[in-house]
Amino acid sequence: KMIKIINYRGPDDEGYYIENNIGFGHCRLSIIDLTYAGHQPMKSNDNSLLIVYNGEIYNFIELRKELETLGYKFKSNTDTEVLLYSYKEWGENCVNKFNGDWAFAILDMNKKELFCSRDRFGVKPFYYFYDSKSFIFASEIKGLFCFETVSKKFDIQKVKRFIVWENWEHTQDTFFEGIMRLIPGYNLILDLKTMRIS
Repeated sequence: KMIKIINYRGPDDEGYYIENNIGFGHCRLSIIDLTYAGHQPMKSNDNSLLIVYNGEIYNFIELRKELETLGYKFKSNTDTEVLLYSYKEWGENCVNKFNGDWAFAILDMNKKELFCSRDRFGVKPFYYFYDSKSFIFASEIKGLFCFETVSKKFDIQKVKRFIVWENWEHTQDTFFEGIMRLIPGYNLILDLKTMRIS
């Protein structure tokens, strides 16, 4: 349902992963590697990682060559797969190697963690709802409203603050109660065992 609401963001393909109370969905706008090899959610070769990603890593060809020298094998010509194996090789420090714009979430099945990141300038959006029991994220706020636990109620104090200060980019706030955004240049890690964010 979330994907149907925002499928104009990616009309070329859509994909889903649902298992053990974890669900990923993606609608794809095909730009790099137009084949099905770029389908998302995308899994690593050993099935330990799963990614949904929106953006473009401009230096992915250079990173791919570096990863190939380290022994990684690629099935596609996408920057998505390069991003996925960059995380596998360098962990959360992988974002320091990226030149581009992105919003992504990687499910690390070995660590039982969800690693989320947003590019330095916040070109790509990342909104989320978290209440210590569930974590829901989307490229647009209206996607979050598919869940009954997410309120559509305005946070009047935050609206007033925006009207007075006319500046929003330095906070994680949105106009809606309980809905946050990942600040540009920040990462978020959700421990799936404890449901705690760091």
